[in-house]
Amino acid sequence: IMDYLYCLQNLREGCLSFLSPVLYCISEVGLLLGLILPLIFFWSIDKKLGRKLLFAYGISQVVTNFTKLCACISRPWIRDSRLHVYDKAKGSATRY
Repeated sequence: IMDYLYCLQNLREGCLSFLSPVLYCISEVGLLLGLILPLIFFWSIDKKLGRKLLFAYGISQVVTNFTKLCACISRPWIRDSRLHVYDKAKGSATRY
């Protein structure tokens, strides 16, 4: 797995370095849409479906964070100093 991560890092730092900001923005928009779309459904389209989507979003957040705390697997760049993460993404990444 580490070889794969080194390969991706080489691509990001080399010929695809111009894509890093674009992919970071896409990732941030995706995070916002995960919460905004259920709210739009709730307020504008269908309250019942909106409630289900908000419930699913809440459960997914709880399950994800619970799993992270139970597994306690550090990020690859914490375990191996040869890996470098995109600077803007490092601030929002949790320890696990």
